[in-house]
Amino acid sequence: MPDAAGDLPCGCCKASDGGIDREHHKHIRSGMKEKIMAFFTDVVKEMNKVTWPKKDDLRDSTVIVLVVCLIVAAFVYVVDAAVSGLLRLFL
Repeated sequence: MPDAAGDLPCGCCKASDGGIDREHHKHIRSGMKEKIMAFFTDVVKEMNKVTWPKKDDLRDSTVIVLVVCLIVAAFVYVVDAAVSGLLRLFL
């Protein structure tokens, strides 16, 4: 991280006159580019290892999720109606 004087984070990049040797400092930028390229290469490799679900499996899972959501919604509705009814009786 640059300090208050504007020095770059690499301690090896000081010029002999006390300034910053920006030409020598290119190694940080090139290293970052290599890291980014390696990251995306690894992402592609990992995505190729993924076992994607078949169409039937995906449809079955979707139906299960929708049914469970409807059951939970119905349960919440019943509990809400019951609590609301009880509160009306006492208030």
